[in-house]
Amino acid sequence: MSQSIYGHVEYKEFRYSYFARVHLEADYTLLALLGGGPREEPTPCFASRDVPADMNPLTAHAYYLVVSDNKPHCDRYISRQEAENWVASGVSKWISPTGITDPDFHNPSWLLTEELEQIYSVYLSHNPAPLPCVEATLAAMRLLPDARFVYWFW
Repeated sequence: MSQSIYGHVEYKEFRYSYFARVHLEADYTLLALLGGGPREEPTPCFASRDVPADMNPLTAHAYYLVVSDNKPHCDRYISRQEAENWVASGVSKWISPTGITDPDFHNPSWLLTEELEQIYSVYLSHNPAPLPCVEATLAAMRLLPDARFVYWFW
């Protein structure tokens, strides 16, 4: 499979706190249910929500690229010229004067615990083989207050 599902679990105290980075199994059915692939029948769809505006800074740093000519070769930093070229070609968007969307990521969204449970239930109705990473993610989210899974495809 050429796509990977990357995400981060956050939970709400007075603001969203960071819990963990999650890399879910690359599975065509799960990919379709999460909004990154074709659907053969109606399913719960939470795609096109985009990333939440109030996501934790660690999640934001994993999703966006920082534009800076001072550190163009560091992880998650790119030069202003490269950023301008990507935005001009339509593969990225400015999110601030010093940040753009990563052109390699697509279909960003997020799910509350109950929504991920609903999607996983539909998944299991089509494929009875469990997905350990999804089950572990759900187990953690059930224990956290107001948890959400922020994800995108790569």
